[in-house]
Amino acid sequence: MPNSPKRDYSQERKFGRIGGSLRAAGSVLRAVGKTLAQSGSPVREQMIKKHGKYYTMPYGKGGTTIAGEKGMRWAQSMKYTDPYKKKAIQYMIGRRDPQKKWSPGRRGLTEEMIRKEAYPLFVQEFGEKGAQELMKALTLDGDSAHSKYAGGKEVMLDKALKDLERAKNVRREQRPIAEQILMGLLPPFEHPSQKGLTQEKLAEVAGEAEKKFGKETAFQLEKTFGVVREGEQAKKQQMPAQRRIVGLREGLGLGGWGRRASGGDAESSAATNIKKAS
Repeated sequence: MPNSPKRDYSQERKFGRIGGSLRAAGSVLRAVGKTLAQSGSPVREQMIKKHGKYYTMPYGKGGTTIAGEKGMRWAQSMKYTDPYKKKAIQYMIGRRDPQKKWSPGRRGLTEEMIRKEAYPLFVQEFGEKGAQELMKALTLDGDSAHSKYAGGKEVMLDKALKDLERAKNVRREQRPIAEQILMGLLPPFEHPSQKGLTQEKLAEVAGEAEKKFGKETAFQLEKTFGVVREGEQAKKQQMPAQRRIVGLREGLGLGGWGRRASGGDAESSAATNIKKAS
């Protein structure tokens, strides 16, 4: 019986390792392809389509809404922003998650609304003297019979905001806070599914902040809430995928992109260079 050829176990182990590596490579590449092909959450897709951006913090992955109070706390952590602007933005956020119900028959402000709801906030933000100055500008400092609101009359919001401009001894940079307090007295109608501070509403706040305070303030607000603009999402997905592929190539001895191969390839390359030099 003829002698059987000896098996080269070292070669089998080598090819077994290569086969395993190739299977791993296929698995990684399929996972990478799947990651890149996955679409974002419906909220993100809608925000990208409408606004060209979405927010990640504190909404998490595709979160729909957060409580207004939570949004106000996040706004307080804005960097490089005047504290009065921060406070006004907090009220902007609070207006988007109102604690009082929408009144279908209410079109303007009444004396009762201002005294019961706005005045305590004026005192909280401006002190007693500042609050009195604001009430005076609204014609509510003296005899109610001679005010614009006499007899339960409603005054349109835009006119009340105009009256606030006459307030004396109130710092100019603080007045947007008083404006936001008055604006919060007339909550808009909200569908039950839109309760809280949605990403859509936060985009509205950013637009209002930019209009009122400029681009830098709006930038700091959106940065605090983890804004991701159109095009950045794909880039963020590709970067970890590229790192995984580079690591895989290095594991197979193929070298990373833009890098020289190591080992035998490097030695043969060096030998070639010596020959050319001689």
